[in-house]
Amino acid sequence: MKSWKICKRLISFSSALLLTCCGYRWQPEYPSSRCPTVSVSAIDGDEDGNLTSEILRALNRSGLVSLVPKRGEYRLEVAIQSGDIKIIGFRRDIELISGKRTKNLIASEGRKSLAVQVTLYEGTSDQVAYGPYLISVDTDFDYVMGDSLRDLVFATPADPAVVVLPFSLGQLEPNEAAQEAAAKPIYTHLAQKIVDTIAAEW
Repeated sequence: MKSWKICKRLISFSSALLLTCCGYRWQPEYPSSRCPTVSVSAIDGDEDGNLTSEILRALNRSGLVSLVPKRGEYRLEVAIQSGDIKIIGFRRDIELISGKRTKNLIASEGRKSLAVQVTLYEGTSDQVAYGPYLISVDTDFDYVMGDSLRDLVFATPADPAVVVLPFSLGQLEPNEAAQEAAAKPIYTHLAQKIVDTIAAEW
């Protein structure tokens, strides 16, 4: 009798190990041949829709769900909680005043951060299926100050004041342009973290 119990345990363990090695995850509601359908609600504060688009792309690439425009088995809602931009880097001012170099510091590096709350609801109801989760990301960016003449122009024999930004190949950007450029990677990173969170809980 005792040997039979041991045998049963070994069979159960072997079966579980085999399923794990094959990458099988037991999901009684959704067999491996079908993914649950999910609709993504519009995000308040995402005026240009870029964040929503990145989340849709990340979900589609993941293969975790089948996206539908509305009335999915689950509804994903993302609420922006906070967004912030901080100055994190400085450099010496290279401007000469009365022929002397100043000791002023000029901001040259920023950090853009974004935090959202993510919740999966059941269908069109208010019943929470997963979450809410608070997810945050940040990214750093460099920029040049528009009030520093030496940052913005250089001299040539033909022209004593040529604007440098068109020749910088994106390496030098004014503050506003650098912040805008930082939005793409931060949205992509945030969207992937949302997918990773869902995958861990699914």
